[in-house]
Amino acid sequence: MKIGIIGGGLTGLVTAFRLGKRGHQVTIFEAEDKLGGLLATVSIGGERVEKFYHHIFTHDKEIIDLIEELKLSSKLKWHSVSNAVISKGNIYPFSSATDVLKFSQLTLLDRLSLGLLIYKASKIRHEKSLSQTSVKEWVTENAGTKVYELFFRPILLSKFGTEASLISAAWLVNKLKLRASTRKSIFGSEVLGYLDGGFVKITEKLASEIKKIGGKIFLKNQVSKISQSPDGGLRIFTNGKSHTFDRVIVTTSPEILLTLAKKLPPRYVNQLKKIQYKANICLLLQLQRKITPYYWMTITEEGSPFVAMIEHTNMISKQRYGTNLLYLTKYISHRDPLFLSTDDSIKNIFVNYLGKIVPDPPIVRVINDPAALIHKVGRQESLVVCAKPEFDDGSIKGADVGCA
Repeated sequence: MKIGIIGGGLTGLVTAFRLGKRGHQVTIFEAEDKLGGLLATVSIGGERVEKFYHHIFTHDKEIIDLIEELKLSSKLKWHSVSNAVISKGNIYPFSSATDVLKFSQLTLLDRLSLGLLIYKASKIRHEKSLSQTSVKEWVTENAGTKVYELFFRPILLSKFGTEASLISAAWLVNKLKLRASTRKSIFGSEVLGYLDGGFVKITEKLASEIKKIGGKIFLKNQVSKISQSPDGGLRIFTNGKSHTFDRVIVTTSPEILLTLAKKLPPRYVNQLKKIQYKANICLLLQLQRKITPYYWMTITEEGSPFVAMIEHTNMISKQRYGTNLLYLTKYISHRDPLFLSTDDSIKNIFVNYLGKIVPDPPIVRVINDPAALIHKVGRQESLVVCAKPEFDDGSIKGADVGCA
């Protein structure tokens, strides 16, 4: 079967790799000049580093299995890291149970309640059962109002903004379980995985394997339309040409699928439109020196333009890059004025606020890879399983358009 795949990010590459190994003829169309999507990189000191911060958890079985399958396991290294929370102008270590008990923004009783809540979350086997319960309801019931108001509410507001009250307890429990699973004990530090040379190694190896099994990859090919072909298949239009396939898989967001396939069934369209999105802004800064001993710092301050500081070179040695690297990141509505601002404006806002946390921050430069000074991207927060729709007018009846 001939299968066209739109999008050369990790989802598109793995999809092509799996289908190609099953004997299908696969072709990837990627709009950018490089593969990788959110794994896209810049070169610093002769090394590649992701434009967006990346790490994996010890229980990320699927990606670990893929790394092994691609014979990259020797490059996967596990690193002990420390985390912190910035609250009311103070930096609090937050890597272990001991740190939780020292979090002075809460009373001793509330700290114990918070610790027990984290422990309880780690033991919940089916967090989806909490999908209809809000974080506020679950935390208040299990740890009290102060734990929610003084600890979780600021984090939710900084991450989700006006949608904070809509976030389900299932999301929080999953996050707490992930973090807990990376520690050897409740008193131990978090352990995170990173590939020597960056996760771009996965992208490169997948592309190589796809080509070995006869797959094709077209870069700088932005798809403009999907339509029915006379023989009952599907045509992909890109760069003034059309390509015919038996099936098409769209691995970009469903929002983009709606612009490519104009005659999807109304019910299917409505399902896709109900998906809520958060955009992301991520700055990568080069520093003269490290500014904290922490890898990950969660910002709970109201008014902060970013939700986290990720000091990459507190996980991976700065010797690899010849410099210190810091990410500043913010999840945000794609309609928010900040997201719609110019790159220079966002850079100034982020850097100026960083100066409130770290006086006179030792910034050498904002990594200004062409067209990615500030990498802004609409990204999906929930997994969508797409059906196989028949178009209302029968124009693509019998052919499948799916999205991953």
